Amino acid sequence: MDYEKRKRLIVNTAYGAVIFFLVYVTVQYGLKLIMPFLLGFIIAAGLRRPALWISGKWKLPVKPVALALAAVFYCTAGLLAAFAGLRYSPRWWIFCRSFPSSTPIPWSRRWPAPSR
Repeated sequence: MDYEKRKRLIVNTAYGAVIFFLVYVTVQYGLKLIMPFLLGFIIAAGLRRPALWISGKWKLPVKPVALALAAVFYCTAGLLAAFAGLRYSPRWWIFCRSFPSSTPIPWSRRWPAPSR
């Protein structure tokens, strides 16, 4: 009886180690490849209910509504990321503020002044 318990413990420990190793390898190397698809799936799943609600309320086909909703979501996320990058990156903010407002060429201030 004691032998069977030890045998079961060793087998369960081996299975646990193999599962832990597979999870570790997947997270370490495979997550970089899977992450865009995983995020896309999560976003699409989150936008499904609003798309169904809008299509039912306005009596429109679901696919075009879902496509428009996804486009609005990604445009908003891109704009928020751009604004956050400008806000929290001081070098870019200083660079953007250094553009002269009266000339169409941003780097014209560095050019030598024309002789009169």
